Amino acid sequence: MAKTVTNFLNVARSLLGKNEDDGSFREILNTYNNHKPLAVGYPVKDSDDWCDAFVSAVAIKAGCVELVGTECGCERHISIWKEKGIWHPGSITPRAGDIFALDWNGDHSGMADHVGIVESVENGVIRTIEGNRGGAVRRKEYPVGDSHFKGFARPSFAKADAPDKSVTEVAREVITGKWGSGTDRKSRLNAAGYDYDAVQAEVNRLLRPTKSVAEVATEVIQGKWSSGADRKAKLTAAGYSYEEIQRELSDQLRRLKDPRISDAGMVSITRVDTTGDLRYSRIYISVLNKDKEKDAIKGLKSAAGFLRRELGRALQLRYTPELQFIADDSIQYGAHILEVLHQVEQKDEERGSSETEE
Repeated sequence: MAKTVTNFLNVARSLLGKNEDDGSFREILNTYNNHKPLAVGYPVKDSDDWCDAFVSAVAIKAGCVELVGTECGCERHISIWKEKGIWHPGSITPRAGDIFALDWNGDHSGMADHVGIVESVENGVIRTIEGNRGGAVRRKEYPVGDSHFKGFARPSFAKADAPDKSVTEVAREVITGKWGSGTDRKSRLNAAGYDYDAVQAEVNRLLRPTKSVAEVATEVIQGKWSSGADRKAKLTAAGYSYEEIQRELSDQLRRLKDPRISDAGMVSITRVDTTGDLRYSRIYISVLNKDKEKDAIKGLKSAAGFLRRELGRALQLRYTPELQFIADDSIQYGAHILEVLHQVEQKDEERGSSETEE
């Protein structure tokens, strides 16, 4: 394993969540205790503080012992870092891969109380990975310049190899989640030698919608984008505005000149179900003016052939599904249920009032 900041931090990340409650922290103690020579000849016990054993275990697993040294005592480890010439005062702004030491008193007059690893520094915030933080390996945040920092060790890590992937390749990996998210992603990309801004710009380009709202609207009518909440999730994930698509669908229906449709007021598509063989598409319609609903459905059925041809032209399908328009009474049914519940509630209140009077 190359002795780089990236590999060092990745080992630290792999230990996140190890804790005393389930005993998984013993993996860290075992790594430290099994390494020879054992610092000061002392094996760390379960009852000991193990923040520095964590730092040492990360160095052992990452193959960076000669850069970091091994110890289980914070102050003794600082002495090693000073001997290596890598110790810096707590007033500096650290960088990813640095190892910090804290003095809980904040005046630096006493001995170091705790150590950990700097994962990233951004916007004045130091993000760390620490062992024995509340009995577990956890992340923590501090402001740059926090007076509790006694100092930082900066190991002489090897420079990362030149990136071996194109920006587009890495951007596709980012989209699949390989590089994490937020500041974690930025830290990893920079540590690996990639230009974060260039990668993010390529991610945005790859995710940018490539079809017009009208084109996607016709695909929705066809059933390509599923229905209901699933449709909304898919459209949003692909970078399209769900509300714009719905408006376009309604506009397409309003452009039909049949008075049975135009006189019905607002006509909305609530759901589209398409058979697996693309032979039929059931399009569920909600009409604001319920008195005109039957006429509107008849008008749409009359225009089904025209709409089907328009779909075929827009989508260039070998076979365009036959469109079947169906009135969706789910909204009306829901309103009816609410009205029944309201009536029941009123009766309960009236019954309660009469019982009180008696």
